[in-house]
Amino acid sequence: MAWSPEDSLVIGISSRALFKLDEEDRIYREQGTQAFIDYQGEHEDRLIEQGVAFPLVQALLGLNDALSSGEKPAIEVVIVSKNHPVCSIRINKSLQHYGLRVRRAVFTGGTNPLPHLNALKVGLFLSSEEAAVNDALAAGLSAGLIHGGPELAKQLDGTPIIAFDGDAVLFSDQSDKAYKAGKLPGFKAHEIENANVPMPPGPLHKFAMALEHLRESYPIESPPFRIALVTARDIEFCDRPIRTLREWGIRLDHATFCADMSKAVALAALKPLIFFDDNLRNCVDACPWAPTVRIPAHEEKLVVTLSSVEGDGAKRPERFLGVCKIFLRKSFSDHEPALRSWQQDNLSELSDAAFEKFAAELERSAKGTPAGRQRRAAGAKNEDLTKLLRFAENLMRKYSA
Repeated sequence: MAWSPEDSLVIGISSRALFKLDEEDRIYREQGTQAFIDYQGEHEDRLIEQGVAFPLVQALLGLNDALSSGEKPAIEVVIVSKNHPVCSIRINKSLQHYGLRVRRAVFTGGTNPLPHLNALKVGLFLSSEEAAVNDALAAGLSAGLIHGGPELAKQLDGTPIIAFDGDAVLFSDQSDKAYKAGKLPGFKAHEIENANVPMPPGPLHKFAMALEHLRESYPIESPPFRIALVTARDIEFCDRPIRTLREWGIRLDHATFCADMSKAVALAALKPLIFFDDNLRNCVDACPWAPTVRIPAHEEKLVVTLSSVEGDGAKRPERFLGVCKIFLRKSFSDHEPALRSWQQDNLSELSDAAFEKFAAELERSAKGTPAGRQRRAAGAKNEDLTKLLRFAENLMRKYSA
């Protein structure tokens, strides 16, 4: 019988997440479609290097050995790409060379991939383009932005682990909003008031439910993969997430309540197959230890928030991003959307005077860092961003005191 999307959990992956197509993307943006087509024709026999999501896709497909029965796979990976169809020749040759079993692909030639994600009933869409991820999230699909990962991801021996943050990932951002509005006292009051109320579903709720459906026939002692919660909550606030997952019927296999500890500590021990988080700093910390996917804030909400700032405050994002560009140089464009989100989450409450001191000191540091000094540590693809965020956070605490 022919395969249909209802037969499997469908993972949609963009071609730029699966393969390193940075040069091709640069040619398209700077020279246009015809130059891109010509480049592909001239390099038709050249293999494409594996991208940051390649090991992850390889591992997800590997779960089929334990999950599948019969001819139809439990997990089906489909390339859903905005690239021109001419790119398919090199991608096919590269798939064959690396032995990656991907049979289906859609190349939209620059048009929105969302209709195809809906038609294929994609249970999770992974992309390196934030706009495409935002479109999918706004349409109610589970989706995330490939943030990065180690050069060689290491898995624990035994059962693979899929790890999630809680608030604004598995669950809605309702509790996050309570914390941002009232800090810890406001968050605590909110949690106490809603202690017996299940948390509303978040952007990856449907994907988590689909994962549980895949393994529901397996005993809890021997699942084909494990589901983990790695959250910034401390154990005092464990009740609602644990009860909510129980209410949904998701069997949680592992939980780490990090409080103010870096999630890198937990992930270094856990070594998950994949980790999902909404917070930029958490994603930066996670990258050396696990393939990491960031769940961005909804784009429309971010734009409205930034444009609603009055007076000189409206210039803050561009001032902050301008300094970040000095520091990050060529890698700035890759991180700009995430930095905008970080700015809004962390700097909006600084007074004008405090923000000016913060920005001035950050700029002095950026201009004083010679070119070539932003070197990456082995296996840490976002070391430049890590340094920048750590310095910015220290300055923020200094000037908000």
